[in-house]
Amino acid sequence: MGLDMEGFSRRAALAARPTRSLTCWLTAAAVLALTGAAAADTLPPGAAGEPYAASRSYLRTRAGARQVWFVCAPLDGFDQTVVGLPTAGRVLQVVQPLSGEPPQVYKLGAADPGAGQVYWPLSAPAGREAGNLHAFNPGALGDPKAATTPTFTSIRLNMAQWNCRWLEHTRLLGFSGKRVIEITSGPGGLEYRSFDDKDAARGKKVETGGAQQSTTPSLDLKGGRQVGGRMRFESNGYSFLVSASAADARIVVAHAGRTILDEPLVAWTLGAP
Repeated sequence: MGLDMEGFSRRAALAARPTRSLTCWLTAAAVLALTGAAAADTLPPGAAGEPYAASRSYLRTRAGARQVWFVCAPLDGFDQTVVGLPTAGRVLQVVQPLSGEPPQVYKLGAADPGAGQVYWPLSAPAGREAGNLHAFNPGALGDPKAATTPTFTSIRLNMAQWNCRWLEHTRLLGFSGKRVIEITSGPGGLEYRSFDDKDAARGKKVETGGAQQSTTPSLDLKGGRQVGGRMRFESNGYSFLVSASAADARIVVAHAGRTILDEPLVAWTLGAP
């Protein structure tokens, strides 16, 4: 999040998309959560035995936060995407909450691993091949324990593809109605990166090495620390407090002792400790 506190400015290519209210995406999210209902703290498919097995992802709905499989924040900063947990019949939903459009329903096929990559095929209800979910095997990393979140790096659906942000040692990845944030941990403490929608068209891919995928951030704050249940960052007299749990996640920004922003996340992934 930039210090000017400006909000989103949608990409021209999406200008024709009708404006949707907060109620719209909450309604779509509620549909996804209800039709893909699963017990709280469900171990997502493919996570058993992996270093990120304790990671969990959530989507905000009218009825509260609901667990989902994973969150994909595309590198171009648009079409934030949430993939729901599959039902017992291996049916799942894919939703882009900020669009206000209804969730799409797919049948999940068996994982197809090979050469360090894992593809989960998706088919339409009528049986037609629709695309896939693409992840990588954490064993391909120099340190597999650096994979603290699900290792999905792309979603391909109906000839469209979204390349998902992914960084090692991620503590939190999520998006609000105005920005994507990603917090990672390292020897120097926590690092906060914000990718504001108003800057997305100017973002450039960052070569981070290995399987990592990111772009130039709108704001990059280093030296953050855990304070109680929140992650705290300081910059030019501003304090950024980020909290995230299975129930809620939000960014609170204060200046001169006054709260100037309290922004809830729409969907988020908590990294494994």
